[in-house]
Amino acid sequence: MLACLGHDLNHKGVGNSYYISAKHEYALRYCNKSVLENMHAAMLIKLLRKPENDILGTFSPEEKKVF
Repeated sequence: MLACLGHDLNHKGVGNSYYISAKHEYALRYCNKSVLENMHAAMLIKLLRKPENDILGTFSPEEKKVF
């Protein structure tokens, strides 16, 4: 489920080449390497760090080790 959520998170309908050609902030941040993939992953992590989105919050420390 997390992969589905993160797969196209904040996707604007353009590809990596567009961001690189436009010298967009994302391309600069990720050094023109897998721009969209890195942006999607970073946004998903940012969302999951919010306390209200802590899907592992109910797991014990032992259970979290599995992840």
